[in-house]
Amino acid sequence: MEYSFKGSLGRISSQVSRDLGRHLENKFRQAGYAVNNYQWAVLSYLTEHPRSCQKDIGHFLGADKVMVKRIIDGMEQEGYLVREEDVHDKRFNQVAITDQGNELFKKLELYAAEVLTEAYRDIPRVSLHQCLDTLREISDNLDKLLRR
Repeated sequence: MEYSFKGSLGRISSQVSRDLGRHLENKFRQAGYAVNNYQWAVLSYLTEHPRSCQKDIGHFLGADKVMVKRIIDGMEQEGYLVREEDVHDKRFNQVAITDQGNELFKKLELYAAEVLTEAYRDIPRVSLHQCLDTLREISDNLDKLLRR
């Protein structure tokens, strides 16, 4: 396959990701919530993966340790997350979502669903599922290469 920046998967997926993040942040802001797309991603991740280490959160976000620490510090100060000592290894902390964080997630989840509904408008369901399945396969392939 010939390379073309304009049509490259990296450029298109990056643009879609940025656009979704900006649209999501606008929805949150209009509703009175000062939550950015990284904070939303952390809340979402911890809802599905309770008590996760910062390294796993960073891997999910694609962010370095400093950025992850900054995000978690701020969310902990707001009362949305807590760090707890790992019961198996005292050198590490586990990050857990608080009741306040869960409440915030439930409120914001509705806006996130709206953003996706708007983004998926006029796209046939079968096309959308094929696109998402293909992107997951590409991600899995790249993840395997990175873990070598």
